[in-house]
Amino acid sequence: MKTQIVKIVYIDGTESEVKEFSPLLINTEESPRDKNIKERIWKRQFRDLEEEILDNLNEDTVESFAADHLSMIGEYDHECESTHLDECCDEELLNELKSRRLLPINNIITEDFLERFIKIAEKENSILLDNLLTEFEQKLNL
Repeated sequence: MKTQIVKIVYIDGTESEVKEFSPLLINTEESPRDKNIKERIWKRQFRDLEEEILDNLNEDTVESFAADHLSMIGEYDHECESTHLDECCDEELLNELKSRRLLPINNIITEDFLERFIKIAEKENSILLDNLLTEFEQKLNL
């Protein structure tokens, strides 16, 4: 027996019907690009539901849930100063990535790649970067 959300009832009594999610059907003979497109469409239905739910929640409900269940604090309930990325040097950013173990492999090739990528990102041609990353993802079937 499968479990599925069929209706969402909000605190004010309003209701939202949840449509049945379509399954992800990928043919093994499809191109990586077609597989990627189908996967994005499939994931979109979940994002749409999340957005609908969040649109119907009031901010106080979300904040109290975050404080009670996730031990989060309010935006202004801290004393640390925020640092903008523009204020950090490349070495600081790389050290932060290392300390959080966000670098999959810590070697000369990875560090050199990140340094080169940072220089490219500083040029701020977001369209070109997005196109290149999409191309890499498609080639690597990500």
